[in-house]
Amino acid sequence: MFSLNDGWQSKKVLRYPKTIHRKVPGYQTTYQLTAKLLKGKLPHHERNVLLIGAVGGEELLNILAIIPDTKLTALDPSEKMSIWVQALHCSS
Repeated sequence: MFSLNDGWQSKKVLRYPKTIHRKVPGYQTTYQLTAKLLKGKLPHHERNVLLIGAVGGEELLNILAIIPDTKLTALDPSEKMSIWVQALHCSS
């Protein structure tokens, strides 16, 4: 179990992207639905999204899969999580 005393750099937190799918039912579906909702609400000519708390980057991947012309800016307080998000950006 994760404790706030463990800090954002603990091993438990770093396993988050690999384990969260097993812990939260409908995890992937939530991001797909969010991306579809954004697609319907964002103007076609200006699709800019600021994502705060980017965690493992799932939101980014789903938004880009459904709305490929979106400009994304992702922020996360954890340096390790931000590195993962940057890696996702470079690979897409």
